[in-house]
Amino acid sequence: MSAPAAAVASLDELAQKQRRLAPGMRELARGEGSSPAVLPTLDHDECVRVAFASRAASTVRLVARDGAVLAASEPSKEASLDARGPVCFRRGTEPRLEFDGDAGDTRYVVWGAP
Repeated sequence: MSAPAAAVASLDELAQKQRRLAPGMRELARGEGSSPAVLPTLDHDECVRVAFASRAASTVRLVARDGAVLAASEPSKEASLDARGPVCFRRGTEPRLEFDGDAGDTRYVVWGAP
């Protein structure tokens, strides 16, 4: 008999982390998937925080259009990008989230400022 699957934080539970992870920031995106998630195109420089959760350890990367890795997590079931603070990039960067691991779908919430 196998052990029950661990519960994964819901999108609403991840969004509730805003007070701690992203005070003063606005929500830009939320979703669930296993393929790259393209973030909204912005016409200004932006700083973001990302919270994610998955069933198994997953690595999440914020990647620019040119393939440059802006931030990457350690393999984890639940964490944030970047643990040290917001990740900032210039307009036109067109960032996307990429997910690696055997986690299946990964849930995420992205906040931004200004």
